[in-house]
Amino acid sequence: VNMLITKLNDAVAREDYKAASQLKKELEALREQTVTDSGEEATGAQADWLKLGAAPWLGDRLNNIGYRFSTPAQTSMMQALVKAVIESGEMDDGMVVDSARFEELCRDAVLRAPTGSGKTIAYLVSALTTVSTDLYNREKVIFDAVAATDTAASDPLNPDGDRDALARTMSYAFSPAVSMAELGSAIQLWNQQPPAANRKPLVMVLCPSRELCAQVGLQTYELFGGNIRQEYKPDDRGSLFNFRGPRGARIVGLLDTDDLERSDVLKCCDVVVATPELAADLYERDVEFF
Repeated sequence: VNMLITKLNDAVAREDYKAASQLKKELEALREQTVTDSGEEATGAQADWLKLGAAPWLGDRLNNIGYRFSTPAQTSMMQALVKAVIESGEMDDGMVVDSARFEELCRDAVLRAPTGSGKTIAYLVSALTTVSTDLYNREKVIFDAVAATDTAASDPLNPDGDRDALARTMSYAFSPAVSMAELGSAIQLWNQQPPAANRKPLVMVLCPSRELCAQVGLQTYELFGGNIRQEYKPDDRGSLFNFRGPRGARIVGLLDTDDLERSDVLKCCDVVVATPELAADLYERDVEFF
């Protein structure tokens, strides 16, 4: 199933709808074989992200970077956490409109699935959906902090220079950034934000190895609008210009003891990805961080 969904996502990205149609038929046939003895369909079919309860900006981002359909592991994870409730309402002109409201079913979940089943996306989408409102609130804090800094440094004799400087500062402040020892300089650039925008992390991900930390950190960076691919095309749907989610997110990877020395980075982050050993070391050094 995972292989078929991967091929389906790729076919839609290539706009090869004939192949996509055939793959959907194969998925439907496979799903019919998973009907349980009680006559109920087994969970885990591919589904639309918004119908699963993902934040709208995440659903849009996943579509743009090639994850148009969820894998069974991702579907099961989302269905365990939220339940969609369809509500009907009547507009002023008499038209009846259905809308989805999502109820939280539980706050704790365990997902066990084979390698390549999409576990990373499953738990990242779940976690980021939970803190989506907080991320948008932080975006406003960043904007206010940059605007206040610009006002304090304004030069009435050179207003054009002020506008150019503000535009550059805003573009840096609202671009996603990731910092970890394993990355090359092309992605490791850390865009500074005003001290007034400092904040503690909303999400922490613990990974058993440095390599997995790096992978999860980059995946998170991509979900926030970052580009982790070697090439870039002007019409790329995955570019930051098409990103509609909260801007200015900062991701920190704790992969090496050197990462613990970056006090400027640790004071301004939204997501932390770490090994258990380095997370424990950071706790011993600075319990206030948590």
